[in-house]
Amino acid sequence: MTPEQNCTACGGPIDARFARILKGVCGKCKIKQIEADPLFQLLKSLSDRVRQSPMGIATLSESERNYYVVTVFLNQVLNGGFHQFFYNDSGSLCKAVEQALEALGETSILNILRKARDTAFPGTLVLQDIEVRRDSLPFVEDANDAPESVKLLRQLNSEFYKFSEDLSLRLQSYARNNGLITENLS
Repeated sequence: MTPEQNCTACGGPIDARFARILKGVCGKCKIKQIEADPLFQLLKSLSDRVRQSPMGIATLSESERNYYVVTVFLNQVLNGGFHQFFYNDSGSLCKAVEQALEALGETSILNILRKARDTAFPGTLVLQDIEVRRDSLPFVEDANDAPESVKLLRQLNSEFYKFSEDLSLRLQSYARNNGLITENLS
């Protein structure tokens, strides 16, 4: 039998292994914590507005757009690397992400993104049509037989990860300094 402990938020039973991972709270309480986070609420609100508007990201103010596209970019690359960023809908935001990173003064990350873009799409812009973009991306089924472009994208992922925590903190400050959130973050 797996040892249990009580959730620090609601007092309900939780598997001790999950409690360590979720910092003492059960899954339901963790979801409530995430949903109460002002940055989560901001991203959800911006995402809803983008999806509901025929104008897409153009419906957002400049500071909202900068925060939104860089946050989407950050989340995609952290979740699955540059390949995932370019493969998913987020790939169509590449130019907007470049503009936002430039506006935010994030030159190191901007340079990594441009290297990744040029590696994935040599000699062309990132394609807006998702199916054509997906077909153009370098892909490998066998990790031992990866083309150089895939190996370089993996290296760029590693370079990006070194900056990701600082970028996340700067995005929090950016949101607060530009009035996108008003609550202090802990």
